[in-house]
Amino acid sequence: YYFFRLVSILLEVSIALGFAFSWYRQVRLLRLLHRTVWVPVPLGLAFAIGELVTVPVTGYESLCNFAGGRTGVSFYVLTACFGIAAVAYVSCIPRALASSFSGRRRLGSTALMYFVSFAISYGPILCINWKGHVPSLLFGVVAYACEGLN
Repeated sequence: YYFFRLVSILLEVSIALGFAFSWYRQVRLLRLLHRTVWVPVPLGLAFAIGELVTVPVTGYESLCNFAGGRTGVSFYVLTACFGIAAVAYVSCIPRALASSFSGRRRLGSTALMYFVSFAISYGPILCINWKGHVPSLLFGVVAYACEGLN
């Protein structure tokens, strides 16, 4: 579970950074990102192993909850990745929407939709991890369904 969650969020960060690098025409950084497209898989594996080592799994309740709170590796990775991807997406939006060129406006609206989709996918999980527990059954179901759809 942790492996797929972490690889997914790391791939999402790669997409967001690629979007920002192409928007700001950072060709060298795009080439570097292209060469490191495989990195999220071993990095996700290393983080997942770190999560299993740092968060003790005791009892059926913790196996079903998956809300490690602020103790596990995935909390810090999820928070950092959410922040990086949010900055990458949001940095493209104001200039694009203010542009007179219709292609740039369309690109800005695409960045806005990517950010909204990203926030819907990972925002509720981030809230659960910040609180350290699932506030309600409905919120937990919605949060894990949104993350699973990504």
